[in-house]
Amino acid sequence: MKKIFLLIFVAFGVWQVSKSQCTQPTPAQVSLGANINGLADWNADRPFNDVFKMNRGMSKNTNAPWNDIAPLKDANGWPLEDFGVIVMADMDSSMFGTYKIKFNGQANITPVASGFTVTNKIYNSVTNATTANLVFGNYNGNNGQMIIAFTNTLFGPGVGGIKNIRIMQPGVAFNAPTFSQRFLNHMSRFSVLRFMDWHSTNGNIDSLWVNRTKKTSTTQTGSRGVAWEYCVELANTLNKDLWINIPHKANNYYIRSLSNLIKNSLNPNLNVYVEYSNEVWNWSFEQSGWNLNQSIIDANKPGSPLNYDNVNDQYTWCQRRIGLQAKTISDIFKSTWGAAAINNRVRVVYGVQYGWYDFTRKGIEFIDDYYGSPSNYFYAIAIAPYFNTAGIDTSNNATKQQVLTAMLNDVTNTFDAYENSVDVWAAFSHFYNIKLFCYEGGPDTFGPNNIQAKKEASRDNQMKIICEDYLTKWYTYGADGLFNWFTAGAGNWNTPYGTWSLTENYENSAKLQAINNILATTPVAISAGQNISVDVDARKVAGYQSNFNNNPDLNASTWMPYHQYLIRVPNGQAGDYSLQANTRCNAANQQMRLLIDNIDYGIINIPNNNGTGYATTVAVNIPNLGEGLHGMRFMPVTSGYYVRDFVFTNVGPCNAKLSKSETAAEEISIYPNPAFDIINVKNNGNNVFSKIVITDNVGNEIIITPYETSINIKRLDKGIYFIKILDTNNVIVYNGKFVKN
Repeated sequence: MKKIFLLIFVAFGVWQVSKSQCTQPTPAQVSLGANINGLADWNADRPFNDVFKMNRGMSKNTNAPWNDIAPLKDANGWPLEDFGVIVMADMDSSMFGTYKIKFNGQANITPVASGFTVTNKIYNSVTNATTANLVFGNYNGNNGQMIIAFTNTLFGPGVGGIKNIRIMQPGVAFNAPTFSQRFLNHMSRFSVLRFMDWHSTNGNIDSLWVNRTKKTSTTQTGSRGVAWEYCVELANTLNKDLWINIPHKANNYYIRSLSNLIKNSLNPNLNVYVEYSNEVWNWSFEQSGWNLNQSIIDANKPGSPLNYDNVNDQYTWCQRRIGLQAKTISDIFKSTWGAAAINNRVRVVYGVQYGWYDFTRKGIEFIDDYYGSPSNYFYAIAIAPYFNTAGIDTSNNATKQQVLTAMLNDVTNTFDAYENSVDVWAAFSHFYNIKLFCYEGGPDTFGPNNIQAKKEASRDNQMKIICEDYLTKWYTYGADGLFNWFTAGAGNWNTPYGTWSLTENYENSAKLQAINNILATTPVAISAGQNISVDVDARKVAGYQSNFNNNPDLNASTWMPYHQYLIRVPNGQAGDYSLQANTRCNAANQQMRLLIDNIDYGIINIPNNNGTGYATTVAVNIPNLGEGLHGMRFMPVTSGYYVRDFVFTNVGPCNAKLSKSETAAEEISIYPNPAFDIINVKNNGNNVFSKIVITDNVGNEIIITPYETSINIKRLDKGIYFIKILDTNNVIVYNGKFVKN
């Protein structure tokens, strides 16, 4: 039965409204996006009607164009001599037919190790244009590539080479739209398109705007990715939101130019999700090592924020630099789109490593400590909770059913079993009032073993059931938690590189059926997290271990920076709450600090009951706790106590309208932050305050002073401090923190 306690508000209770709304309506449809396959000559999607845009690059070796020997080129990249080019590889029978080619200049057109014939070749001297047909006849499995040698080239008198090559898919005219209708039909089911692979984000070499791929470039493949203009055009054509990944080396002028391009060309009803590079924490990608080296350079500059606290650890610096660069991107987009666009049409997403919480959380925490609430800059935190076959993939004799069983078990481990890392990141994101997204997800079958079994498993109807179960479990954290499937298009499943794509050739695959079924399903209500209608088990920290219930309570160890929980206010139960903790302790002066949704509710004193049973702490008021998920933390100040559970009691209705004290908190600003000698308090309203209290991280009161607009903090050591402002009734109306440099 729910415990009822006498409500006593402690003096350090915080009268700040939670930023959560009282009610959280369930969206009409789940938020399901897609990663687009990387563009390459072997890519099965063929998204462009002009397939020449996918060429691998031109070589002066006309007999073996796969040998990359650069020909002489003009300023726009077109060859000034004979050359060969790989246009398409790994073509299947559905891609056969008659392709129309057109270019400026004259040349012999010869297939190289390819199964097409050249017919109806015509040169028009008035337009200096050559046209022809490239006819692919019967498919036999060995002729599925388009490799062309252009010889005896002549663009004009004394000028070799040809220019402006176009090769149109079968049945498509030269004046056709940019994108294949088959590709558009397939991608139209998704609400967001992530262009990470399209833009070759992993290892992208771009730093200067002038060097980017343009629509007029001779190829849209390679280390600079597809032209940004084509990314926007696809989003506009499908009327879908755009997710971009900014190259890790891009300078501020590049970022500002890209921001302006999107602002001026994206449909006004669409949003743009913006991410700094991709998996900058992943040491297998070039951007990770580059970022580490750059962070070492930056941290050693005088006054660098990366080392504001003298942490002197290069791996902490590299995570902080990711956070700083993501914030810089947010600031630049804010400067071009306007402040109102941030977290509205402009949605900056911060990518973290799903299984590496203790490391990759440091970037967000740095932003919170040094610049203020991350929700001022970031719309969402994003993870990649793939499910895989790791349990059976160490040998090469697995059956189809063993692959499927291993995947089913991994889905269960991800969401249902103990050590649920999704809970960890959900608690973390909601603590900072930020959404939780999946930037990539789906079945991971990467690896050289069991290729045939993985392919058969991917085709099996049980794969549909597993994928549906996986996505359904994801959306128990909220139907607005955007999930980007990896990857959405067509691809070859007979390789050691994984069966990533939804289909092999746009056929109705098991995985595609799962996607369609989920999109047609009515979203479920949020059910993740610990329900505060019953006691919140202190042992079940977010990501709790499988043996959590072997002990009667949780040891409040100070070696942990905090203990974190994902809690849930059920629908219809938003309101004002009081919170008490059931603890046992046999020592005096034990303390914890309580925080919910990045609001500090101060120090809680632990009663000394001499170790006999459990004692309850004094109640803390938690106003306006809205429906849905919240992140709760307690930080042990001392370590001589144990916590059994937390008890929430609803003491009044939720009221989204701010009280007088809460309005005062909204009208206060503290600056500069970080500070050196002086902290200034700006009162933007007509509030009357009585006192200011500054405490250290463990609650020691360092400065107590009557209210004044400037406070001398010169004597404080470097570090993080908490500042409280009290009104004339000694109610705390502002509770924040600042960094002393």
